[in-house]
Amino acid sequence: MKQNLRTFLVLMLCAAWCPTWVLADEATLPFTFEGTKADIATTAGLSESGLGPDNYSNPYLQFDDTGDCVILHFNERPGTLSFDLMGRNFSGGSFTVQASEDGVNYTDLRTYNNFGPSPHMLRGIFDDLDTDVRYIKWIYTEKVEGNVFLGRIRLDEFSTHPDLYISDVTIKAGEDQPLEVHTLSDGALSFNSENNDIAWVEFVDGAYILHAVGIGETDITVYQEASGDFTEETTDFTVTVLDPDAVIDEPFEFTINEAATDGTACYATISNLGAGNFWVSADVEVSTIAIVDGRLTYPQTFHGGDIIPGQGAYLVKGAADTYTFDPAEDSDAITLEGNMLYSTGDGNLSAAEMAAAHDGAHLFYKLTLLNGKVGFYWGAEDGAAFHYTKGHQAYIAVPKTDGAQGASSFLFDAETSGIDGVAATAADASTYTLTGLRIADQALRKGIYIRNGKKVIMK
Repeated sequence: MKQNLRTFLVLMLCAAWCPTWVLADEATLPFTFEGTKADIATTAGLSESGLGPDNYSNPYLQFDDTGDCVILHFNERPGTLSFDLMGRNFSGGSFTVQASEDGVNYTDLRTYNNFGPSPHMLRGIFDDLDTDVRYIKWIYTEKVEGNVFLGRIRLDEFSTHPDLYISDVTIKAGEDQPLEVHTLSDGALSFNSENNDIAWVEFVDGAYILHAVGIGETDITVYQEASGDFTEETTDFTVTVLDPDAVIDEPFEFTINEAATDGTACYATISNLGAGNFWVSADVEVSTIAIVDGRLTYPQTFHGGDIIPGQGAYLVKGAADTYTFDPAEDSDAITLEGNMLYSTGDGNLSAAEMAAAHDGAHLFYKLTLLNGKVGFYWGAEDGAAFHYTKGHQAYIAVPKTDGAQGASSFLFDAETSGIDGVAATAADASTYTLTGLRIADQALRKGIYIRNGKKVIMK
């Protein structure tokens, strides 16, 4: 009973939060929309309520809370409806596509509870809409975790012979792949490849199989049989065939934890995202790091929508959350300059391996929160190389000749950091631990400390 009441309240709230009284204009079919949230205001027949900031690439429209919705109002019998949906850390909740004749009473076309591994893109296609339907609604009916993104909306005018939908394909040479072919008609299809030496399609055991033969790119035109004749019914789709040894990058997902915070933002390090370039997601700042004159500096900084090399190592600043950087295919090479961040590889980097990657005359630092301050601190005594268990993160390696002698830390909130600040002021007679914490002389115990910028041993 409680569950039913909870579901009822959620649906009532969704109905209240997604108004229909603003839908004065009507879209003319065929209708297409690939724009952002701001573009909705100038698009006849389209309205939204509660959408969050745009995604950095299509699909742009972000549903980030229960009740967020988009409504399409059109003026004639609908044909095939299609759109892209992407879930990012979406789980436990529900996202629904609905249809209505009057814009008040809606019926569910489909409810999504899982989009697969995050982030995962799928294409929704409905070719059997009722004759009198004049409204389509996309609504985040219940958020538990994660966001949903909508884009590439298309609604065709009614036709007894609708278009086909086949997405572009990237595949490695020598591989075969079934094609996802959508068509209302049961008629046969014919595929004409621009270059059969690169890729071609064969009908085998009830499925259309794409054969990748040679490296390159080819367009394939699809023809659908109508009344005994083959007539072109879709735009060409493109097949890109890569070298068998090529690496096809997957989206890179990482988490910024609440623990590493300076009170205004949280920090993480990432590295070795993939072989190619990647898009920086919204709401984070990505930087390279260098130590100049004993200070932490940022030679290059990237923001949402920028592209970074997957082989780099970076400091990431943002709110505590899980983020995904998608591969930026066909983008130009980018050079990183003066970066002192180095990758931990796939994980379990030993101290010996870390030291061997440099010439030995370096000090090594890791991102740490210590005494309420975030920065890069020695990972081992005297700045020696250390064992790093986690992969795809980063550490700093600073040549001892770069003005970093004796510096055990570099903090984000200070011009000079850690005990480096002590070394810069020779008249400072205070005593510090190796991590930069000032300590009263009467509290000293056996160990190594810093005084007047030099190490002292208390016995």
